[in-house]
Amino acid sequence: MFSRNESEHEDDSSVGSHSVEEELISDDDVEAWMETTQYHKNDREKFIGMFRRVKENDPTFTKLDLCGSSDYVETMNYDSWERLGVIIASNSHLTEFRFGVSYGYFHHARNTVCWHHDRIITLLFQGLTRSDSIEDVSLRNHGFGLDGLRSMVPFLQNSNSLWRLELNDNHLRPQGFRLLLHALRYSPVEQLECDNCGLDSFEIEANAFPKELEILTLQDNGFGVDGLRCLVPLLQNSSYLISLDVSGNNITPEGFSLLFWVFRDSPMEELICGCCGLDSIAIDDAFIPTNLKFLYLYGKYGGRIENSIKADGCREVAKLLLGESATLEILELESNEVDDEGVAILVSALQNNTKVNDLRLDENEGITMVGLKLLLKLVNDASSIKSTLQSNHTLRRLGLSCQSKVELRDEAIKKEIEFAVRLNNENENNPAAAGRKKVIQTQLNSQKRSELCHHLGIGQRKAVLLSEIKPIHLPEVLALISRHHGQGELYAALVPSIAALFSTVNKKQCLQQQKAYHEAKLENIKAEIAVLEEAERLQQKADYHHGTTV
Repeated sequence: MFSRNESEHEDDSSVGSHSVEEELISDDDVEAWMETTQYHKNDREKFIGMFRRVKENDPTFTKLDLCGSSDYVETMNYDSWERLGVIIASNSHLTEFRFGVSYGYFHHARNTVCWHHDRIITLLFQGLTRSDSIEDVSLRNHGFGLDGLRSMVPFLQNSNSLWRLELNDNHLRPQGFRLLLHALRYSPVEQLECDNCGLDSFEIEANAFPKELEILTLQDNGFGVDGLRCLVPLLQNSSYLISLDVSGNNITPEGFSLLFWVFRDSPMEELICGCCGLDSIAIDDAFIPTNLKFLYLYGKYGGRIENSIKADGCREVAKLLLGESATLEILELESNEVDDEGVAILVSALQNNTKVNDLRLDENEGITMVGLKLLLKLVNDASSIKSTLQSNHTLRRLGLSCQSKVELRDEAIKKEIEFAVRLNNENENNPAAAGRKKVIQTQLNSQKRSELCHHLGIGQRKAVLLSEIKPIHLPEVLALISRHHGQGELYAALVPSIAALFSTVNKKQCLQQQKAYHEAKLENIKAEIAVLEEAERLQQKADYHHGTTV
């Protein structure tokens, strides 16, 4: 791979020996360029082919993706970068431009060729001052700063199609973010990603931000609750903002409460506060976001600051799960300090909740067999057929993975939970069908029913199953047992239940059913007789008139 130290480049205008323009014009030059590298020829040809298609304005080529191509772009000289910008600007079909450098290359560039950052971005955007087609730009992990960002301003101001801009892992700093928002104030951009950009605070100008912004990600910028307060004017006045990610910033419980206050009457649907220093949370009933659907509060990731939500935090979160006005669909509490008490609180809130379909409790080592039993009973209560039908049939994902050593019985309970959740998945948007499936697969199967009762600590009585069923439904139930579980299971269900069947289907009940049946038949017969009598009367009347006429 081509490499030089920084001092060798101070007065050198080339990073490599061939320009993109030359590569696109002459096959001989292309081959000469290929000889300067030591990588697979097919890969080099694919790389060069992308530039050819962009320059030729190929209508079938809409995405220029240079991610992972650092070995090739290192050979481009400065003129090539400016020409590349011109070529992209003149293309009327290109909608996506992605240039993300691998961490290894970025680290090398940052420490040995520091001139590369702002200068390359500046040259690229000297040529790319506007585009009528580009909708999605990703320039991640380059390490450029304020100078590079300034060179992008004409493009950002002139682009009428840009809806997504990703600038993760660059050195924007607060001043650069302010410049960025100002440049985008009349832009149609909807998604802005500025993770790990050194934004430890914010300077927000009044009305100087994109008005159509829907998604904003600000992970790992190092701001705390004071920095978050500075961001409030942007959050409050972004009328279309539906997703915010502040993970990896130490906003503390105070910052979390501030976000709920800010979004109480907003269209906000997704809030991501993973690794934000949340050892507890407090939710004011008066400040619950009315449209919140997805809440992510994962506790650990890499070397970030952690969340450590416990039972008291679960009690606060449960407020989002209660009542007909509950909107939450996904709740992530992975890698926190949720224990069996916390599980009990969540289970109680979810018993009658029909909105949450995804609950993530992975890597919470405080959850023991006690908590697992509660979760199993939530999704498939085997204590009776009625209880099974009244279980939660909405949860389609229930994360419980844990790296710590677990007992075999714990794993068995987890499998039963997974089975019930799978039935919910297979009957999405039809909870009645999910309940029916659970009854058929568990209650009508003696072995499965016995295992569930054992896991839940329920004393299973013989014949308890068929004694719950109304006599008029027994034939259908017995047919279901035979059809789904075979003649052996039918025999197993009947033999211990004979006494119960005779005591349930007693003579009085049979006579009452027969009486009702015959009373209904009698009414039908009376109706038929009445019809016949009316017909006879009409016939006699007709015969009388005929005799009088004669």
